[in-house]
Amino acid sequence: MDMRSLVSLAESLKGANLRGYKQSDLEGKLLTLLRSYKPLAIGRSHHQLWYRGRPCPSAEGYSHLTDCIYPTAEKANDFGRANYPKEPAFYAAWNETTVLGELRAEPGQFIQVIVARPKKGVDLPCHIVGEIEHVLQSGMSLVNATKLIDAVAAMVQGLSEEEANKLVYLDAFLAEEFSRRAARPYEYKLTAAYAKILSRGNGGLMYPSVEIRGGINLAVTARVFDDNFEVLATDVHEVGAYYGYGVYDLILRRSSCEFEKDGRIIWDSKKSLSFTHSLQGGKQLLHDVEGWRVPKQQGAGIL
Repeated sequence: MDMRSLVSLAESLKGANLRGYKQSDLEGKLLTLLRSYKPLAIGRSHHQLWYRGRPCPSAEGYSHLTDCIYPTAEKANDFGRANYPKEPAFYAAWNETTVLGELRAEPGQFIQVIVARPKKGVDLPCHIVGEIEHVLQSGMSLVNATKLIDAVAAMVQGLSEEEANKLVYLDAFLAEEFSRRAARPYEYKLTAAYAKILSRGNGGLMYPSVEIRGGINLAVTARVFDDNFEVLATDVHEVGAYYGYGVYDLILRRSSCEFEKDGRIIWDSKKSLSFTHSLQGGKQLLHDVEGWRVPKQQGAGIL
């Protein structure tokens, strides 16, 4: 496929055009596009913390972790940014600011945030949307991974100008689709199909934030979360003020890092966790602990 044909096909898969496609036909067209695209992936381990937020009705928050992780299949009725109907996914961001931005949190709202990470010993492969474009345009990694800069350089070396252009175009096209606001659930058909094709249910997908410039989000299937992740802590925040550009005043209302085996939150626990923080690495646990894990044969989603 030449460059003009590739662009024409990609344009036909945008926005309102998606309404007219059967999902099987859309997957076929997407696979045709992906013949000219080589995605990048990086492993994510227990060193990377991920934040998931959900608005709650009061400062009391939710009583169970399972209220905050992902919906049940019965509740997941529509396409999501990286999931098909009835196939729920765990969505998270790499810091709390991005979580609040994605939720479009407003003053007076209560937001419950959980902190999760891959279990110790897990190296979860995560494909990154937009990394190729970002490295080639800025010389820097979108996800603070210097080894990916060399990987992008090696990827484009030896490609013809047209093949390199296709690669960059498709990476930028996918990044734009993942980071755009969707007016209707069917506008997620393309990104959901890409997530399904890429992960095959065994890894994760990282993509640019919709609301926060520079923010990164993560999506994994419910099964991948259950098998590979643990929850370290949960907080309930009241949004005191929002100034724009991701700048918030937050009031901490409740916090816990102790949970029953079934996920019930022990809000009156005296336990606490200590963290360090760096601009590049974000929050890191000062002393390693084992977090709460989904009991075997029990999914986490009970919304």
